[in-house]
Amino acid sequence: MDAQNSRWRRALSRLGVRFDPGEAGPAFLLFLIFFLNSLGAERLPYVYLFIALALEIRGDSLSAIYETERVTLTATRRARYLVASLGNDLPHFTWIGANDTPLPFQNVDEIAAFLRAAKVVRMERKRLPGITKPRKVLLDKNGVRAWAVFRSLHREEENAKWETGEFTEFLRDSYLSDIAAYELSRILDVDSIPPTVLWKMGRRSGSLQIWVENATLGYRDYEVRKPPDPERWQRELQRMKVFDALIGNLDRHPGNMLVDSNERVWWIDHTRALGRERELFQPEQIERCERRLYERLKSADPAVITERLSPYMSQREIDALLERRMKLVALIDDLIAAKGEASVLYTLED
Repeated sequence: MDAQNSRWRRALSRLGVRFDPGEAGPAFLLFLIFFLNSLGAERLPYVYLFIALALEIRGDSLSAIYETERVTLTATRRARYLVASLGNDLPHFTWIGANDTPLPFQNVDEIAAFLRAAKVVRMERKRLPGITKPRKVLLDKNGVRAWAVFRSLHREEENAKWETGEFTEFLRDSYLSDIAAYELSRILDVDSIPPTVLWKMGRRSGSLQIWVENATLGYRDYEVRKPPDPERWQRELQRMKVFDALIGNLDRHPGNMLVDSNERVWWIDHTRALGRERELFQPEQIERCERRLYERLKSADPAVITERLSPYMSQREIDALLERRMKLVALIDDLIAAKGEASVLYTLED
């Protein structure tokens, strides 16, 4: 409990709130009600304001608990987003399964275990969009049901051409890269790739990734639809560009980015990454870096990276990744030297 309270204190301090578990009921509820109201909350129980016993926060749902009832505090999408933007300091992220039912998983390891053990109930006949021709499958384990995406494309060729006609010394378009990208994101403490595991459908090997429910494609500059917090969206893009440069991702576009109902950003489809290129991909697009990602890049143990990724990559691809990592850190160091740390490093909640 002390560790969880400590996480809440750090998260709430960004909103200017001192969190004391002994005083969290009325005082904290009072603050949140006026906070959400200022953002356009749709229903706020002012009449019960001073007699609430507790405030329950579950996913993006806020409930005031009284002696005789529980009242859900609903808010606009922007309000939900700003509360959810406390990010990794929140104690728990609720995944949604089939029929919009909350899944009982407490962490990504439990999701990965579910993916490995669950059985296929149904497969969508129509393939999902994309060159890799992924399939959407409904999984079940002991009554828990969730959708997932299965990719089985595996192509590795030397001195080959992409479908655009562009020549490459080594072409890699593989479900193995999807799994390796997820494993690397775990090492770097990046939580933007949905849990992904090695899986078999019959005799066909592939990657299985949990489906992100109620998500839309990433924002495009030319669309009428705009992110509710444009500055945070730009910080998300910068973090993604750093990660893509690290893995040599050749296929990032808005269709490979998802935004869920809490405005949380997810990165998917990394089959065209983690090849043998030793130079950074589009380094000129990197202007800033999330501080935590920068620190993880510097401190990551090459031996750990090699051990975790070797089931999915050859040593040649791993060596190329480690060289890109060194060049990426050097690039960010140069940016800091030229512009100053405050202008380059940031947190998502800035």
